[in-house]
Amino acid sequence: MTEKTAEPATTGPLTTGPLTTGPLTTRPFGMARLRRIADFVDWSPGAALRSTGPVSVADLRREARRRLPRMIFDHVDGGAGQETTLQANLTDLRRVKLRPQILTPVDDVDLTAAICGQSVSMPVLLGPTGLARMSHRDGELAAARAAARAGTVFAVSTASSYSLEEIAAAAPGPLWFQLYLGRDRQGVRDLVRRVREAGYTALILTIDVPTGGQRLRDLRNGLNIPPRVTLRQAAETLLHPGWLADILRDPPVGFANFRSETGVSLAQREYSERLSSPTATWDDLRQLRALWPGKLLVKGVLTPSAARLAVASGVDGLIVSNHGGRQLDGVESSIAALVAIRAAVGDTAELLLDGGIRSGVDVVKAMAAGARGVLIGRPWVWGLAARGQAGVELCLELLREDIERTMRLLGTPTISAIGSNHVVLPREWTEVMAGENEHG
Repeated sequence: MTEKTAEPATTGPLTTGPLTTGPLTTRPFGMARLRRIADFVDWSPGAALRSTGPVSVADLRREARRRLPRMIFDHVDGGAGQETTLQANLTDLRRVKLRPQILTPVDDVDLTAAICGQSVSMPVLLGPTGLARMSHRDGELAAARAAARAGTVFAVSTASSYSLEEIAAAAPGPLWFQLYLGRDRQGVRDLVRRVREAGYTALILTIDVPTGGQRLRDLRNGLNIPPRVTLRQAAETLLHPGWLADILRDPPVGFANFRSETGVSLAQREYSERLSSPTATWDDLRQLRALWPGKLLVKGVLTPSAARLAVASGVDGLIVSNHGGRQLDGVESSIAALVAIRAAVGDTAELLLDGGIRSGVDVVKAMAAGARGVLIGRPWVWGLAARGQAGVELCLELLREDIERTMRLLGTPTISAIGSNHVVLPREWTEVMAGENEHG
């Protein structure tokens, strides 16, 4: 009689072998294994100090958040009202899908472009952002230098914390100037004269500020210009000694293109009263067109009807923008508005997109949807806050690398090759496009 072989113990259908019931055993931790571990570790002197550093705009935002006090970070990061438009700028860009063209040669990729007659190394411009010195002591001077090194345009804000003349003297690159139609029209004409004398090549008229938007984060934080720290904020501010040292060492931050009777930069209330434009009309735009001999763009266009009126007034370009979600909360995203406006005006004006750009993929999506280029605001200020001029340069370089990579994957060797056949838009946007084409 043969002896039966014991069946393996099982605990369920996933068991693949006999269970051990005795004490666990381990292999000896010999010299061979130690040598393998030693070979795996980088023992070089600088290895412990090396870091990959930021690899995206989101990484720069995180660095900026660590360096800035909350009230300053919130001023840069926040929007108006409930920030629904701010979020729509981001989420609607994600809704746009890319459609690659496979087996297209992309061994050489060219990012160069021409925007309103200005040659740039890539279709990304530094957009107008006020009071940059609140984020870093070099402020707009650092941005101008970074843009020049990158071969692109810096659009200087009327609300800059260095004067337009100081910025023009800081870097050799192309500069545009952003203008408001303030209450003091003679003051506006004087400012335009200064812009022309300083060598700026294009003027951007912002038309979406009849009054200031409600920035709830600023109100909750009690932000003033120049910044002042309350007793409630003192402890949190002391956790950011680098920022605090810069603010205390330099003159108070203000609106440097305007001076009060005492000769110091205007503070927030005086500036707001001077530059809000509740009485502005299309006639004012036409008068500005007659006054300014260079390229003229309008920023803040969101509807096809406004785009048509702007084109009829003689502008060279339209910047489709909702002010980064910082003015009227509840309007549609910049990218959705761009699609309808492109259908309305066709090729009669160059279109630029402002709002929501966080990556090179976003840039390519905007181009495929009809933009000639894009402006960035928060991303370059995050870079500035994190690392000064080097951070702005890094921001631009990260975008450049991502644009090039996206173009290779998409099958578009040049900027001009990017077109509507490379993008899939939400259905409701294409329905609006069809309606605008019929209207045109």
